[in-house]
Amino acid sequence: MGITEEESNFLKFYFLNLKIASKAVRVYFDSVHPPAGLAGELTKGSVTLKGLRFMTKLQLNILYPNPCQTVTSAEFDTTLIVCLLRNLSPRESAPITGWDNLPHPNDNSTGADLARVKWYRNQSVHSKDGILSSTDFNQWWGDLEGVSI
Repeated sequence: MGITEEESNFLKFYFLNLKIASKAVRVYFDSVHPPAGLAGELTKGSVTLKGLRFMTKLQLNILYPNPCQTVTSAEFDTTLIVCLLRNLSPRESAPITGWDNLPHPNDNSTGADLARVKWYRNQSVHSKDGILSSTDFNQWWGDLEGVSI
């Protein structure tokens, strides 16, 4: 049994977002919060991060592992990285549309690129049917291709 074109579109886009876009977000995060100083930055920001109403226990365990373990951004998913960029100094500026909406196509700010990756990630992860029309596929792929973080 084969898959439909819409299912193939969805899988290709999901892979782009999971592997390529998330890696771009991580590389950017590591440039702002270098791995060598990450534990110290997380300690400085712990009151803020632990006070966020949407921060889960699992996320906090990833950020603040057992003292014998080293924290690394390789353990962070896109959502957590964007959260950290929004809440650790220096805080990333939100796009004009906010963090939870798709930014305007002509907004190429870093905040917009981060919001764009997060928005498309959420669309993929929360898809109810696992299909993506060719029109949406081409639009979404182009939007992520244009990300320059």
